Amino acid sequence: KWVWKWCDTCQKRFDAENHSTTCPICDAAFEYIFQIAFLLENSGLVLLAYAFNQYCKNLFPNYTPKEVYENEAKRRELEIMVNSLCNERQFRIGLKSYRNPREELSFAIVNTKFIIE
Repeated sequence: KWVWKWCDTCQKRFDAENHSTTCPICDAAFEYIFQIAFLLENSGLVLLAYAFNQYCKNLFPNYTPKEVYENEAKRRELEIMVNSLCNERQFRIGLKSYRNPREELSFAIVNTKFIIE
């Protein structure tokens, strides 16, 4: 699973296969939490450059998470394309990672949620 739906009101996680846009418990709008993303950082400003999800507008739809993480050449190619889109404005490009509660290494945007309307 590369993405899940999160209800901030109930503090519960739901699979992305659930086609609803609202929580079945409290009817609040879901937030999508991506487990893979490139973040661009510049003077505290953080922008999402790449996320893998069918509901997300992705600038690079041909790059799967498996390719980005397991193929260094593909990852470098993506970094170069992201950098050129930013016109080399000194953005730091990085993949964020964290350890989930079961101590399995997985990749995510740390402490960041993107709300999809």
